[in-house]
Amino acid sequence: MAIQYRDAGLSVFSRPWGKKGNTTPWKHWQLERPSRADLRDMFGNGPVNTALAFGPASGNLVGLDCDTPQRYAEGLA
Repeated sequence: MAIQYRDAGLSVFSRPWGKKGNTTPWKHWQLERPSRADLRDMFGNGPVNTALAFGPASGNLVGLDCDTPQRYAEGLA
């Protein structure tokens, strides 16, 4: 699936399975999409979480993180 995301123009990378927070470097994926070989290395060694980097490497994709429906509506205004 990661290669399909990449081929769709998104910068996808792995995160440690079952963990939250910034446990591995990822900021560089906002500027550069990983190669297919990078993705095989990231995703080929057991279970990992999948993440997308927003910004230039993903066609300036923007994420909106909303904790309530009200905040979501405010974000769209």
